[in-house]
Amino acid sequence: MANTSAVPSATEERRPSAIAKRIGVSIALVTGSVVLGLAFAVALGFGVAAATGGLPADFVSVLDLVTTQSGFAIVALGFLGGVTGWQFVEIRRPTRSELRLVAPSLATVLTIEALRQLAVRQGYVGVAGTLSTPGEMSATAVAILLGATVLLAPPVEELFFRGVVQQYVADVASPAVGIAVATILFVPVHGFGILLTASSLMAAVVVVLVLAVLSTVLGMAYARTQNLAIPIAIHAGYNLLAVFVAIGVQQVSLTAEFPVF
Repeated sequence: MANTSAVPSATEERRPSAIAKRIGVSIALVTGSVVLGLAFAVALGFGVAAATGGLPADFVSVLDLVTTQSGFAIVALGFLGGVTGWQFVEIRRPTRSELRLVAPSLATVLTIEALRQLAVRQGYVGVAGTLSTPGEMSATAVAILLGATVLLAPPVEELFFRGVVQQYVADVASPAVGIAVATILFVPVHGFGILLTASSLMAAVVVVLVLAVLSTVLGMAYARTQNLAIPIAIHAGYNLLAVFVAIGVQQVSLTAEFPVF
């Protein structure tokens, strides 16, 4: 990478102790982000409830998503600004060859998601999602939530998990190890939503596997291009299109009682 403060020395590179240290730092970053997001959720939730006389149930999911992403964004930006330097993460206008990775990557993860939704419809596995939503949501809440899942979550999560965690570990290990660590940490942060929405253990396991595949695809895209714009595009496309895959397969309304998010 261009920033020398984040580049390991020849003696540090690939040493087990250096790898373990950076994995430990990555775990601490994720933990700090989650705690910060929860603190924001509690503070903002109480504040809104006090000001309005109560937080509408269909906006709880929006609050959850926004505060969670705020925690990731603040920790990632703080780490880049205080530890690695801003040049550690590379994001630029994609080239044509880089853009050619987007379609097959999206096709892979959306096919897997479509198969999961089909299995749910046929009754082979239960319903599960990554974000708990109420039985009915207003059109306004759905629009805000959909917008946040497409425009907010992808850039923030890709900055954190691919730009910071994956690259930070890969610099002293290998791209494969970086991808693996980022994936192992990416999946559990969606665990609370899975626990709230999963109708069975098998349903939860299947969603975890889909998330693992998604994270691996995103990690491979970043490792290959070293351009954060590519995994952001794939992630945003997946979050948007997966909603309509679910609606198409399940044949339900966007505001119906179904965890499409």
